[in-house]
Formats: sequence, structure tokens, C-alpha cells
Amino acid sequence: MIKKLIINRYFNELTGSIHNHTEYSKDGRVPVREIMRYAEKAELDFFTINDHNTLEAKKEKILKSKSYPIVIVGIEVNDPEDNHHLLVFNSSVIKTEVKAQEYMDYYHEENAITFAAHPNERRISQQFRKYEWLDRSLNKFDGLEIWNYSSSWLGKVKPSLNGLICVLFPQLFIRKPLRKNLNFWDSLNLANMRKSAIGSVDAHDIIKRVCYCKLHILPHKKLFKTIRTNVLIPEKTEVNEENILKALKQGNSYIVNYSLGKPWNFYAVASDKEGHSAIFGEEIRLSPTLRFFYNLPMESTVALYYNGKKIDVKKSKNGYFKINEAGFYRLEISRYRYGWIYSNPIYVLPYDSE
Repeated sequence: MIKKLIINRYFNELTGSIHNHTEYSKDGRVPVREIMRYAEKAELDFFTINDHNTLEAKKEKILKSKSYPIVIVGIEVNDPEDNHHLLVFNSSVIKTEVKAQEYMDYYHEENAITFAAHPNERRISQQFRKYEWLDRSLNKFDGLEIWNYSSSWLGKVKPSLNGLICVLFPQLFIRKPLRKNLNFWDSLNLANMRKSAIGSVDAHDIIKRVCYCKLHILPHKKLFKTIRTNVLIPEKTEVNEENILKALKQGNSYIVNYSLGKPWNFYAVASDKEGHSAIFGEEIRLSPTLRFFYNLPMESTVALYYNGKKIDVKKSKNGYFKINEAGFYRLEISRYRYGWIYSNPIYVLPYDSE
């Protein structure tokens, strides 16, 4: 567990993998014990399991005997057309194959924690269908996946053209989140809905048989080294499932593509000379001395987004941006033109009129 000093507050930082599954295609389930072993090797602090329309993973005995990494079991539901996939946590009820409006309303009233899964998808091959969030008026979720590794990968696969290369070297095809997902997220925050963002792997560990061999496509042990969502939890707060989900809901987190590098010593904070500060997901009052500071382990391209629009870019290891207006601010950090770190917003309130 990494502890960082952010101005005058300490936080526990946990790294985690979101949106994993425990089924093979036709060869049975991936045991949770095996997934936990891969997670430990990848030095994950937590991961989530979101199987389609089942909570069977909760019955795994290892969850009672082993407490680390922390395993958070949720579900993934969908409508009768297999669209509007929703990741659901803190609920024991499976509402699926009904209209999306129905399960959105139900989970919202139940105070479950929910995220819209892969809201936009792209495909270059007609062999693979898209599973999208088609009705944008359905927005009673807490956040959304802005970057889904498996969805991004499948969008680049054309079996007759690049199938084998995609399977053997998947990371070559994962550059950045779809701008459509980022725009959808920004539009919700611009409407003052304050939606958080997560990055996920959507790991299924599909097996294909080639002659007498088994070929694993995007197995957990590889995906755990790619897109993660790191959460920040106040030092004096217990590190457990409840507080991890709370941090994800509030956007006290950021998304990292670990295949481009580990974000050691990364932090970003909005602060002023009066001692006020805010991390991702928090709000702060506008002041003449307000700055958005950042620190990175290596020189990178750091873009500042204000209300969904890129307003400044710096290429450096550390520095700051001057904040002049109220609104929401977030960072997109890249290396070698590949997306590396995407932060949740910090919300800047207007000057105090008093």
C-alpha cells in the first residue's frame, strides 16, 4: 500500500482491476482462487468480479479464508437486446432481461453503486457485434467505463487480417479510450451530474482450441498488468470493500495503463496559498492563487481539460496549471502518444460571495 502526502493530508492508494469474469467459453469457470493468485503476482490490492447475471462467485470458499487481495463481487446486467450493460455493486438482486429503465430505476432506489459498461464501442469486423449504451437519457448510474481494455481490443480485431497478431501482441492495439466515451462522460459532468469514471479490463479469459493446443485470449494474468483504476482513501479510513466502492463512486480515483509504466510518485491536487486543497472527485472554491499541481515519475505530455475541452498542454515531469474559472478540471496524461493516466475531475466552485 502506497502512502502519499498531498498538501496537508495523507491517503492510502490502492491499485485495482475492475470488471473481471470467472467463466471460460466452454471449458468451465476460472476459479476465484486462480484469479486471486494472478492478482497477487500483479501486486493488486483489489479486483472486482462482475459475471453476467449471477452472483455465484460469492460462494467461493476462498473469499472467507483469504482477505487479500480484496475481492469485490458484483454483477453485470443487460436489457433483452443485450445492450445497456450495467456493473452493479452492493445489491443481491439480479434484474436482467427487462427494460433498461426498469433496472436503472430499481438499483438507483436501492442505493446500489452502478457503472455503465463500455457505453460506446467500435468494430472493424462485422463478425463482432457492439454492446452499447444507446439511450443517453438513462443516466442514473454513478459512473461509467471510459476505457474498457477488451472492448478496445475487440474493436481492432479483423480475424482474416490481423487476428493472430492481435492475440499475440494485444497491447500494440490499445492506444487510448474512445473519445466518444470521454465526451459522454464530460457531457454528464457539464450537466452537473458529477459522474465518476473507471477503467476496466473486462477479462473473460477465453480459450480457443488450435489443433491439440489451448490458446488463451486475454487471460487475467496478462490483463492485470494493463488498465487499472487506483483509488485514494484517507489514511485514517479503514481499507475495505465499502470504502473502495465509496471512493470509486465519488471519483477519488484515476485510471492508469500500467503497460506504459507504473505511476510511482504520481499525484495531482488543486490547492491555493490559503491551505485549501482538493483531490480527484472533490470540490474547492476558486481563488486568485488556485493552481492544479501534478507530479509524475517521468516526463510526459500532460493535458488539462476544463468542462470537457482541452485548454492547456505541458510536457514535463511536474508542474502546475493556473485555474481562472469555476467548472470541472481533469488531466489526460500520455506517453509516446499512448494514453497513460486519466484523472477524475476536480470541481472548482465560484468565488465565495460573502
